[in-house]
Parts: sequence; structure tokens; C-alpha cells
Amino acid sequence: MHECLDSKRGEDINNINLFEYLDDLGNRLKNLFSFPEANFIILLESATLQKNIPYAEGRSIGIVLTELLINVDQHAYPDESITPKWVEIQSFIKENVFYLSVSDRGRGVDKLPDGSLRSLSDGRGLKIVDDIVVRLLKGTIKWGPNNGGARFLISIPVIGISVKE
Repeated sequence: MHECLDSKRGEDINNINLFEYLDDLGNRLKNLFSFPEANFIILLESATLQKNIPYAEGRSIGIVLTELLINVDQHAYPDESITPKWVEIQSFIKENVFYLSVSDRGRGVDKLPDGSLRSLSDGRGLKIVDDIVVRLLKGTIKWGPNNGGARFLISIPVIGISVKE
């Protein structure tokens, strides 16, 4: 993740290009997980994501994406009975909100009565996602069923983002 961040810094070392970073990070993460190439889909809306964002925000978004993919890899497909393994990443900016969606077709997840992502798992990964998105970046997290699997939708207000020149 840090290598991706550093490689996407331009002349302005305090900012990174969001589209280039997410594309590079998504493809690098794809190679780390046990998903067949054809079933790991990355859909980035380049027209809206061609923005420069502060390095710290990029790092936070990278951690969120990484933790969500680790969650899919470890929990969505606990055994070989659910095939084929499939994951999709979507990202775009609309009306000054950055959206990141990670979906799978694994064993699924239920929406908990209290709506808290922190209570969804005993593990640290989703708690890290909650801390970064809700507490640090002042965003929201929604999750629920997706074609038998799960979908996590992150939305973060666009702050400190400038159009790439």
C-alpha cells in the first residue's frame, strides 16, 4: 500500500492522484488474494476520480480498501463449497462524496439491529474500517446482502480534493 502511495506522488509530494492510486492498489491487492483473475473486478470511474487528494487521506482510503478485501478473503469464502469466488470493487465521486463499494458473493452478512459495523465482527479489520471511515474521515458505512454475498458501501465527504491538472 505504501509503495503504491509513494509511486503516485507527483511533483507535489503532499498529494496523490486518487484514480491512479486506487487502480494500482486494487491490482496489487488482487495478486495477494486467492481469487481467480476473471472474478476480481475493479470498476473505477476515471472521470470523477481524476483528483489529487492529500497523502494522509489516500493512506486512510488504502487501509480501508485493504481491510475490506482481507475481510472478503478470510470470511466470505470459509471453505471451497462456495464457488466461484468473486469480488468487485467500485469507486466514484458524486455530488462531493467519494464512494467505495466492495462486494462479494460469499456466505453473506446480516444487517445487525444496532447497525454498528464494530459489532459485526470480533476481528480488528472491520473496527479499523469503522474508526477510519466514521471517526477520522466523517463518512458512513452501509452493508448488507448482495446476490447471496455481502456488500460494503463507504461514503466520505470530499475534503481537500482538487482537480488534476
